[in-house]
Amino acid sequence: MKNGVNVAGVSELMHEIRDDSAQGVFAYDAEAQWTGGDSLLAFVNSAMIGSVKSSRSFQWRVTLAESASVSDVSAREMVFTPEELALTGLGACAMLTMVKGATTCGRNIQSLQFLVKGKHYPAVDGHPAVLADFDYRVEFDAESEEDNHLFSEVLKKLSNHSPNHRTIVERNTVSVPNADLQVNTLNAVAIDRHSELLQVEMNWEYGFQLHVSYDDVRYTRVDQPKQAGGIDKGANPQEILMSAFAACLSRTFIQLMAKEKLSLNGVKVQTKGHVDMRGMLGIDPSIPSKLQSISVDFFVDSPASKQTLDGLILKAIEQSPITRLIIEPQQVNLHLHRQSAQIIAFVSKGE
Repeated sequence: MKNGVNVAGVSELMHEIRDDSAQGVFAYDAEAQWTGGDSLLAFVNSAMIGSVKSSRSFQWRVTLAESASVSDVSAREMVFTPEELALTGLGACAMLTMVKGATTCGRNIQSLQFLVKGKHYPAVDGHPAVLADFDYRVEFDAESEEDNHLFSEVLKKLSNHSPNHRTIVERNTVSVPNADLQVNTLNAVAIDRHSELLQVEMNWEYGFQLHVSYDDVRYTRVDQPKQAGGIDKGANPQEILMSAFAACLSRTFIQLMAKEKLSLNGVKVQTKGHVDMRGMLGIDPSIPSKLQSISVDFFVDSPASKQTLDGLILKAIEQSPITRLIIEPQQVNLHLHRQSAQIIAFVSKGE
């Protein structure tokens, strides 16, 4: 064990994947469901870690409003926005990739913190809202001063191999099976320079366990499935990003239905995607590290015609900020700090 990571277990997993490529395909499934009210439920379904089914039971209450304030938090349930969950999925994936990289290099980490920022631009003149302008501040403490160079190299490798990071810096195609549609380009948007700054703070605890804070009250936990070296204390970064995707699409569709004054009894949005770990682990550099085979399905309970609903589904895909985040290539500013001193800063973007 090093940094709480079972190094022997990770090595064994890599050997299994080399021997049987199917064992390296980690498939994730998330949903959002709404049946009325001012919030919806986003959750993850069972994942397939290679040939092993991993039961999952993590969920988030997601507001349909622009923001989730502390006043929305009850004694039993915390409320989030899709954008907050998306930032969580991006930052957590980067942090876990960094933990893996440092562990593989044989370095002990005393502490590791990420502050992940993004700007939420509101809809302007009918154009959709946008989540963009990402910035990661990484602060760490490790064994010795010599680790400055090592962590700089780990951060650069993170830029090339963190699955969620690569997903947003590269262009992607999203398929909509029940509409027989493939979407890989979106109409340009007009951005109002007035924006809301969003940020999440995450702290590495041990192994693959992270604690993510949104304010003085709201938090969530991140972990990997047991089959991938975690202990199931929370959903993993891909599951969180896919949940944010489903929640954002649901929210956008509900808003469009209300704008058209159409009756809506309920909607369920299911998102899927997989990571081929041969690319992420460097076993086969020709394989992308990012999420692949990304798909979304809508299940709508409404008396409106199929033609009307299909049109609004396509419009929701066009106007969902998280859909745009996934499909359109982004760039991310990364900053590595140690004891308040900046060690390295660079821009990560698609090839």
